[in-house]
Amino acid sequence: AVTQSMIYNKNERSLTINTAAHEALGDLLVVMHADMSGYWHTGNLENNRLMKVGNDCFISTIPEDVSPVDIALGIQEIHAANDVTTEDDELDQYGIIHDVGPLTEAEQNAFHPDIKSQCVDSNYKKFREIPVDKVQNQDLNEGKIVFLNVKASRGACKLQTAVTSQASGCWRWPNPDGATLWVHQIVHSVTSVTCCTNPLSAILPNCCQNTYPQYCQCKDIVDTQVFKQCGAS
Repeated sequence: AVTQSMIYNKNERSLTINTAAHEALGDLLVVMHADMSGYWHTGNLENNRLMKVGNDCFISTIPEDVSPVDIALGIQEIHAANDVTTEDDELDQYGIIHDVGPLTEAEQNAFHPDIKSQCVDSNYKKFREIPVDKVQNQDLNEGKIVFLNVKASRGACKLQTAVTSQASGCWRWPNPDGATLWVHQIVHSVTSVTCCTNPLSAILPNCCQNTYPQYCQCKDIVDTQVFKQCGAS
């Protein structure tokens, strides 16, 4: 069962949602905050969303299509009308929290107090969410290597990102289309490595070696040992 709590800090204009560890999933903490005028999306407001998975604090700006107020009100409405909800009331979604680099000292100093207080002795990282499907999610749960979509590349051979799960958690928010009560999102923070794939290997067998000699070939990354040898970070 999913146990999730929500706190709205009126003075600091922040919303905190905490989902306790259960089954194979760890704790997941989400903090979102507005500016002091109460606006969640403004031109100069950034780095106002935290997703803490494991001991890493992943930071991004709240997407324009995410309304923390609607999330909070919807959660209250669901709890008021339902003592308990079940998996049948949930639409499952799966995603990867992909580390896109560190934050500057100035950015970290500007973080909201409710983000700072949750991340003492943790590592700050910028992130973007990448959706994955149910099969990829299961593979990550089982410690397998998952290959994400092809990146922009040069020539015939292509670059991909290979990932393995580092930590995982979940949270729920009200389903805006009403088909179910909840959207239940399972997310993984990941270790990743870039690799080269060659769709034209029969014609250009040495494309990866010639174009991207600094990367392993994706087809060779068959286990975690090779994954680590290829520079996973």
